[in-house]
Amino acid sequence: MKLKQILRCSLTALILGGIIMSIFSGCFAPKYKIDYEGKMNQFKGAKEEYRAGTVVKLTYGPVATDTDYHFTLDGENVKTEIGKNECFTLTFTMPEHDATLRVYSENTMEYDKEKEGFEYTVNKSYHSFDGGGPEFTVKIENPELLKCYQEKNYGKKNHEVIDGAAFNVEMRFVGLKPGTTKVTISTRSPIADNFDEIYNVTINDDLKIKMELQETIEIQNQ
Repeated sequence: MKLKQILRCSLTALILGGIIMSIFSGCFAPKYKIDYEGKMNQFKGAKEEYRAGTVVKLTYGPVATDTDYHFTLDGENVKTEIGKNECFTLTFTMPEHDATLRVYSENTMEYDKEKEGFEYTVNKSYHSFDGGGPEFTVKIENPELLKCYQEKNYGKKNHEVIDGAAFNVEMRFVGLKPGTTKVTISTRSPIADNFDEIYNVTINDDLKIKMELQETIEIQNQ
């Protein structure tokens, strides 16, 4: 009987300890800043910084009915819902780094041929694998105009125990200032093809971008 009581008390203590640790870890998680690009006052309830992992909800508006709005956080689309009084509700999880929240707006009643082919962000994906698969580097001729976010995504959770586990290298290109620059994406591997892709990138006044492939240069293995 005493043994059961001891085990029950020990289990309760472990559960309570885990809950307390979760609460304290959340309270002491580091805070990171959000750059609203000068439009913080347009977001109701916005703060300059949030703790990592916090689910942030903001209200933007009211908005014009003849205008298309799009929101990104570091180039990734932000979940939005249209609410009362023609306002948008934005929801996202604060990442473990400083981030930029951007608002794109475009009058849907006007057609501008010069804006054809421009996008909020340009996404590119390259396949590779552990143990000799291609590695990818990005060189931006003028980094003041364009930024690239890059991450590695494995298809399987247990990739650490798989020899030659496959993954994708995901790239997101986001415009910073209007202008034109060149981008070189280099692919290098000791057992696969090596090449450079040369792109011409134009960023318009709305900070939308158009990324056009100019040439692909094959690189001979040394």
